[in-house]
Amino acid sequence: MSFIIREGGQSGQSSQGGPAPAAVLVHIGEAAVDGEIAAPASPELKMLAVVRGSGRYLAENEAGTLSPGDCLLAAPGAEVALIGALGNGLRGFELRFALASSGDGDPWPESRNVVKCSGGSTWGELGRALSDWRSSDPFDRMQAGIDCQQTLLNALRAAGRLAEDDGARLRSAVAALERSFGEPVDLDALAGQSGLSRWQFGARFKALTGRSPSAYLTDLRISHAKRLMLETRLRVRDIAQRCGYRDEYYFSRAFKRATGIAPSDYRLRMADSPRVYAIQYTGELLTLGIKPVASSPEVLPLFGDAAQGVDAMESPPDPQRLTSLKPDLIVFPSYLTSSQSAGLGSVAPAFEFAWDEDVYSRLRRMGDLLGRREAAERWISSYEAKAKETRGRLGDAARAGRTATAFVFHHGGLFVYLDRHFGHTLYRGLGYEAPESVRALILGTKAANWVRIVIEDMPRYAGDLVCLALPDAGGLSEEASGRYILRTSHWNGLRAVAEGRAYVMNDSWGNYNPITLESHLGEMERLLGQGGM
Repeated sequence: MSFIIREGGQSGQSSQGGPAPAAVLVHIGEAAVDGEIAAPASPELKMLAVVRGSGRYLAENEAGTLSPGDCLLAAPGAEVALIGALGNGLRGFELRFALASSGDGDPWPESRNVVKCSGGSTWGELGRALSDWRSSDPFDRMQAGIDCQQTLLNALRAAGRLAEDDGARLRSAVAALERSFGEPVDLDALAGQSGLSRWQFGARFKALTGRSPSAYLTDLRISHAKRLMLETRLRVRDIAQRCGYRDEYYFSRAFKRATGIAPSDYRLRMADSPRVYAIQYTGELLTLGIKPVASSPEVLPLFGDAAQGVDAMESPPDPQRLTSLKPDLIVFPSYLTSSQSAGLGSVAPAFEFAWDEDVYSRLRRMGDLLGRREAAERWISSYEAKAKETRGRLGDAARAGRTATAFVFHHGGLFVYLDRHFGHTLYRGLGYEAPESVRALILGTKAANWVRIVIEDMPRYAGDLVCLALPDAGGLSEEASGRYILRTSHWNGLRAVAEGRAYVMNDSWGNYNPITLESHLGEMERLLGQGGM
């Protein structure tokens, strides 16, 4: 066994003046691989261009054969084993490049440390580049670097196209599993349809989804079984059949391995204390008497001790981390894109709730789903009773005919609330009327919680009482936090500001959930009792 590289000059230096190239050639040499050699990881991008002979390569996420015309790229830090054929080992060129930049700008195929492609170049050019690289003439060495960078560019472009093709085939394979999990599934055939070996298919499938193909298939089947047990009264035997299991007892064992409990016990848990992952909808679940196992980190501070112990999980969640929580179901808002919500249903039954839906309707639908409709109705009745009592205590401050408007500064824009979010508090809770201009937006705008406006239009939409929700300043500038609005004539010229009926509050007040809405009643009563700005 031998691995021979004939060195060609010293490491190249990147220039200090002007922008650096994406990659700088630091080595080019002739390479020969006879037998097996493990190429160690290095901080450089490495490329092997095969001119003669044959062999194989083995890496963490890739394995395959090598023959003349092939190009093997290894990302910085990647380890790859090379095996030359007996009596006909690999011959070619090894190139190494120091990357002058890293991060999102790197043109490297996602989730692949090593990739084989065509270099898109004649290897004779690399032979001339090697000769130039050895030259003492700096212009020859510069030309060698240019020629090798062009070879690398061609190879990366080819690798990118292959990665896109692989990604499309893998996404097609995921879709095929999601369509046919209720039938017998041949994973070897699915790998073949993707143009990959079973080993390559498994590695790339896991890089895409976070799970192996067999684990993903099992998760799909168990998730569908959970949905059937939640939505129907089918027998376990019938559920097993619908989820791709021909043996009821094998299904029960698989279900218990995945969830920790038997199917019959799962139904009992769903009626008592289901494990729910909530994207945004923590307030609704807490109102229904369910503490989610995980939820969006930005909403958890709204609920104080009531949310203690709830895992903060960003959206979209890490598949492996989410799977480890073993949720019984997932609830998520309709503003998630299809790519963001993709894969949720393979972990647990996933239910979408319209983000622009009235909170009463959403709470009732969630109550129906979880067998807690009575709890939903109790909260609605309780809220309306408290709102009536609050209006009575406010007296003249919220008398009939008084108008109110709520504005919010969000992500660099100014919005006026309609009859949802803080608008719910003003119009349905406290009994204020919407100004005619806002009422026109409510009647003319379907399925919207707020409408973006320009600051010059604040006087047009402002009512007798005005609320402005702004984010915490923190380290933000006045522009970024919206606090510049408070210095403008558009704000200071409002009658509500002049008469002390204008209020500035944190934008967390805009969260639209039962618990926040209920807290608004007391907070607004306190503010109105103290007077305005």
